[in-house]
Amino acid sequence: MSRGALHGGLSFQTIGVDLSTPERERDVVTADVLDSWFDPSPRVLERLRNNLPFLLRNSPPLYAEGMVQEIARARGLRERNIVVGAGSSSLIFSALPRLLPLGARVLMLDPMYGEYKHICSVLLRAKTTVHQLTPEKQFAVEGKVLSRDTDAILLVNPNSPTGRLWPKRELLAWLDSVPARTLVWVDEAYIDYAGVGESVEAEAAQRPNLVVLKSMSKAYALSGLRVAYLTAPPALRDRLARRVPPGRWDWPRGAAPVSVRISIVAICFTTSSNGPADFLPLEDFFCWQSAASRHPHRCRP
Repeated sequence: MSRGALHGGLSFQTIGVDLSTPERERDVVTADVLDSWFDPSPRVLERLRNNLPFLLRNSPPLYAEGMVQEIARARGLRERNIVVGAGSSSLIFSALPRLLPLGARVLMLDPMYGEYKHICSVLLRAKTTVHQLTPEKQFAVEGKVLSRDTDAILLVNPNSPTGRLWPKRELLAWLDSVPARTLVWVDEAYIDYAGVGESVEAEAAQRPNLVVLKSMSKAYALSGLRVAYLTAPPALRDRLARRVPPGRWDWPRGAAPVSVRISIVAICFTTSSNGPADFLPLEDFFCWQSAASRHPHRCRP
């Protein structure tokens, strides 16, 4: 058995790993990967149809400058706090080994997204302890008893697989008590489902020990494009950015090149008077989620 991290994707054994029969997707209920159940924005699909030849035949910007600029504009961040990557897993695997030494003391939640356990045990050879979440306490994180005497604390918020949110005001109060020498990593893959303003991504610019990971796979239905970024204080951001080779944007699982991603990020982050992401108002997430449970094949925006 491979020692690689388990990331799901067994549904492709039925669909076809060579992607030659994508129509089989209609016959598969994917339960091992939590991809979006709705399609990307129609505006994304239109932009791709209109510009795909150009986007495919041209080399992309070396450092994804356009993507960084668009993320900073839409999220109210500074470019100097952003590192982009080919999906959140790519950033997890590339960033954590560069932020923590071998044998580091690491605290994580249990249960929590499984790739972190793999990173800690195999790549970092970390001395790992867990903060056990229990159904009796509704899988809530108890900040007051969460150990701070460690080199790093890894969190997923809202947590996966429990879905439990650590509210921003409580999380920030806890962060105030964490020593500056302790790295705090917050994975916000599902934060868009929790409500506007729950993200702590902007806090990374103000705190010397906070790194926040952001994925565009879940809320924007872009898993296949592998689009993600992280925010970090300048000192940590510079350490990571120096390790991103010019023009190096892998295409795992048939992902699109960065030039395509920049185009799509610009659309997804388009602002309007109605909210920060005009193609998918937050309340529609919950409406579609409820409908999807009853009529999964009809739920397409």
